Amino acid sequence: WYMPRLWPSSCAMVSTCDRGDVYAHELGHNLGMYHASFDLDDDGAVDATCPWGGWSGGGEYCDDSDFMGISTNVWRQTNGPHKDQMGWIPAANVLTVTASGTYDLAPLETTPGSLPLLLRVARPSSGGYYYLSYRRRTGFDAAMRVDYADRTSIHTSPGGNTLLVRILGDGQSFADGTNGLTITQASHDAAAAHVTVSMTCGNGVLDPGEQCDGADLGGATCGGCAGTPRCTASCTIDTSPCTNGVCDPSETCASCPADCVGVGAVCG
Repeated sequence: WYMPRLWPSSCAMVSTCDRGDVYAHELGHNLGMYHASFDLDDDGAVDATCPWGGWSGGGEYCDDSDFMGISTNVWRQTNGPHKDQMGWIPAANVLTVTASGTYDLAPLETTPGSLPLLLRVARPSSGGYYYLSYRRRTGFDAAMRVDYADRTSIHTSPGGNTLLVRILGDGQSFADGTNGLTITQASHDAAAAHVTVSMTCGNGVLDPGEQCDGADLGGATCGGCAGTPRCTASCTIDTSPCTNGVCDPSETCASCPADCVGVGAVCG
């Protein structure tokens, strides 16, 4: 099939007439969805290869847990970020995670109940979210590739294609050191996956590898300049608040040249 990039109006040409998921795929484009792709190295770009086969575009169509991936001639639902994009999950069943803990995640295929169907975990340094969903071979996903079944899918959605970065089984973890996150599927059953999210950066505790965390600056100061450094969202020290272009009474040319040298101060 072929799909031109979306314009104010869009057309899709179907060349394979005996596959229902091809029609779903092209109709999905007309609803505003792009392809479901793989990004196993989590670099924000579509992978060059796909573990399922040597398809054109490598990882472009690789996430076939979603009919916006390659046609497998079986029905599937859309993945977590596509459902979020389309507003197909009630707001009460989308949980934005703000603290470390273990969360129960209902199967994405089920009728919304009291449990979340989608977890969104912020990526402070990289921007956007990780989207966590739990997939099972039930309903329209009954013939979905078994590799996704009873596992937690982790996606990003930086704009355009959705990107699958990991599929976690019980006891498996995904770590993102840049954003201070570790995500683990602790266990699962028919009702839910039990997913642990550990946020090292942002918990107010100075963990190994962090320069600071929240109000804990790890002893960092502005040196001889007036002011207080700032802790960034990625737990690194930002010294930009230390200089203001003014040679304050507590500053000297030696201790704070950025403020005192060349601004009219009498030095030496």
